Amino acid sequence: MRAPSILLALASLLAAPAARAQGEQPIRRTVLAGAVTDAEGGPLAAVRVLLVEANRRALTDAAGEYAFADVPLGRHTVTFTRLGVTPLVQRVTLPIEGRLDVILQPSHVELPAVQAVATSTSGGVFASPQPVSVLELGGLRTAHGSSVGDALEGLPGLRSLSMSPGIGKPVIRGLTSNRVVVIDDGQRLETQQWGSDHAPNVETIGASRIEVLRGPASVLYGSDALGGVVNIVRPPPPDAIGSNPFLRMRAGNALHSNPRGVEATLTGEGASGGVGTRISFTRRTTDDVRTPVANLHNTGNAASNLDATAGYRGDRIHGQLGTVIRSERIEIYEDPEQFPGFTGYQRILENRLNGRLSARVGAHRLELMLTHERNERREFEDVLSPHVALGLLARTVAAQLSYHHRPLLGFGGTIGLSLLDDRFEKFGHETLIPSSSGRTAAVFVFEQAELGRWTVSAGARLDGRRLAAEADSALGLAAESRSWRAVTGNAGVLYRLSGPLALVLNVGRGFRAPSAADLFSNGYHEGTRAFEVGDPSLGVETSLNADLALRMQTSVLHAEIGTFANRIRDYIYLRPVGSLDTLVHAQGDALLRGVEAYADYAPTVALAFRFTADIMRGQNASLDVPLPLIPPARASVRVRVQSRARGMLQAPYGAVTWEGHGAQRRLHPGDVGTAGYGLVHLAAGGVITGERRVLTVDLLVRNALDHAHRNFMSAYKTIANAPARSVTLRLGMDF
Repeated sequence: MRAPSILLALASLLAAPAARAQGEQPIRRTVLAGAVTDAEGGPLAAVRVLLVEANRRALTDAAGEYAFADVPLGRHTVTFTRLGVTPLVQRVTLPIEGRLDVILQPSHVELPAVQAVATSTSGGVFASPQPVSVLELGGLRTAHGSSVGDALEGLPGLRSLSMSPGIGKPVIRGLTSNRVVVIDDGQRLETQQWGSDHAPNVETIGASRIEVLRGPASVLYGSDALGGVVNIVRPPPPDAIGSNPFLRMRAGNALHSNPRGVEATLTGEGASGGVGTRISFTRRTTDDVRTPVANLHNTGNAASNLDATAGYRGDRIHGQLGTVIRSERIEIYEDPEQFPGFTGYQRILENRLNGRLSARVGAHRLELMLTHERNERREFEDVLSPHVALGLLARTVAAQLSYHHRPLLGFGGTIGLSLLDDRFEKFGHETLIPSSSGRTAAVFVFEQAELGRWTVSAGARLDGRRLAAEADSALGLAAESRSWRAVTGNAGVLYRLSGPLALVLNVGRGFRAPSAADLFSNGYHEGTRAFEVGDPSLGVETSLNADLALRMQTSVLHAEIGTFANRIRDYIYLRPVGSLDTLVHAQGDALLRGVEAYADYAPTVALAFRFTADIMRGQNASLDVPLPLIPPARASVRVRVQSRARGMLQAPYGAVTWEGHGAQRRLHPGDVGTAGYGLVHLAAGGVITGERRVLTVDLLVRNALDHAHRNFMSAYKTIANAPARSVTLRLGMDF
């Protein structure tokens, strides 16, 4: 069944409650309400209250009251968050606890309440046995760059493998491309990340938060989650259950000085009863990047992104349909001495459909998700050329059925079945890999329990994958197929040593099945600037990763220091043959180790400090040489000052950040090292409130001292400096 047919069938299921047979008993529903107060008993307004399983949101009023109408009976998770207080996660069973009053403790440190990337259900970040980082709305507003990699590179253990403003690939603990899974609104992206110039084609504007799981996550996400997972979380479609229908709009704009450009976003959403929808459109254009020495010719970017979602909340089911239509034009910079006047570029078209159903089955919940993705890349050698040099078309259809059961013997979790079908076609006058198709099936289980001071999690997964390549005379290949099986697992414990202190240990096994590029490539690859030769005999990569960390969370301090070791067996790498102009895909063993630390310290409401640091090492044990693209040591210190509200100006702030990078001299053969450097970044802004309008303003200055440097994680480090000073003005308005 094709994806559009699947989604039409899903839409018909969404309408099923309206046609319920006469005499069928509706699910019993009630109201969940309560009051939120501070430690002195005073009401707290504007607290964000989230009913997690139902994906519904509310704000407390001036009296600290909130209410959800028409809530199904059963067990629910409720979270409470607001700036200046410690987030709280509560679990209630209706109708026994039809009213939930809570007291929130003060906190000068802004903390995320929940994350969903590390477990099969939402849970607290501090209580997660896995290493998780969360970038929420405040961090997203002030993040550098529009790509996923650029937005995340300030987090410990995260870097961005960059080329132009449109290419920024997340690097987690030295692993990237097909060793990192990117998820957008629940849909796993298959955007051909095997190429170094192929970044995830996803928009970060409009996300409510981005979660990062550092380390193997194959139990929940399958192949490629060897290094970690990036989960882009978007707000659910709104609803007007128990309230009047509404329509609201939000506009956002940003002006950039380097590269010079503009971006604009318009979002509209509305709801009537249990039906709601949201539509968002973003347009972005940038010119060439400027360095302290010169402009980088042919580094412009243009992107358009349309994101539409509709949802329905009925008596028996919740449903959601969504689509993304994205178009990008990315110019590619080349060494002007070797390729003077080069004007090559890529055109990328990304179309996605996704639908999900969630139904209560007694005290349990059954969830079905169906997705379709079409990713087309066309590479052109010259701006005047009408012919495609290299064309890559990938189509992916996926389905996942998950059964979320209520706690049994203290353990709550998920049992699931996952299916994936992907097809790849090549076109154009150049060729690198053959057309191919692959199918994957998996079953998994993941459980977690809170047992006094202990939080325990464990999971297991069985995957089977088959990849078939078509005969290709241009590559000299006959039709071939390969099959693999992989068993992965995860076990983690968190022990609360005292109120604010917790010790965390997590051990996980991940895997990655070889891609068609690993097995069957036989041509010149622009990404590596070399002739690549695949090896059809390659096996599955498997890893064993261990994390040990100490966490602390108080009203003025949130800190974590941890260490990890990730041993990868049958690691796939490119081995030079004869010269660096020819690279052969080979396998060996690898070991990655590192230390990560961060601390948010806010002694007063007006003053906050942030410290981050990470250092890692990667070694190809088979060749006894360093792994490629292992970032150098890094540390940063940020000082932020925030004033009290002054009339219409709410929460004005100013911040200065120093970011230091060490020199990288432990080099993979053929790589080039970079010297150490330090950068200064500035930020200021606030929120201006009116009778009917709310305006957010952020002024960001990156590399404020215009320091000339070369970034080790940049594809241009051998031929160009990193960008010079960049000033960005961001404006957002609700109306």
